Amino acid sequence: MFADIVDFTKLSARISPEKLVELLNSIFSKFDELAEQFALEKIKTIGDAYMVVAGLPEQRTDHAEVIASMGIAMLNAIQQLNAEQEYKVNVRIGICSGPCSSGCYR
Repeated sequence: MFADIVDFTKLSARISPEKLVELLNSIFSKFDELAEQFALEKIKTIGDAYMVVAGLPEQRTDHAEVIASMGIAMLNAIQQLNAEQEYKVNVRIGICSGPCSSGCYR
């Protein structure tokens, strides 16, 4: 699953670097908690993007269900964070299912 913040470039132009890092930290820390809760493998964060997988390094039969549950939990987390912080964000989430090699769908 990939997730990124909608209009992140515009947001980053409006706020200080310190506030931006604080915002990203609050979002990605919550996503990390969710990944642990759902027993998923975080691959990386880069800029405003977050990547997590189900079924790696160990296969699991519920990979599609659990990654969809993570996506819903991420949306709920963003809604909660938006209620608590000054800057409101939306996220885009994309899910791909199937065999992969080096993080690329094939």
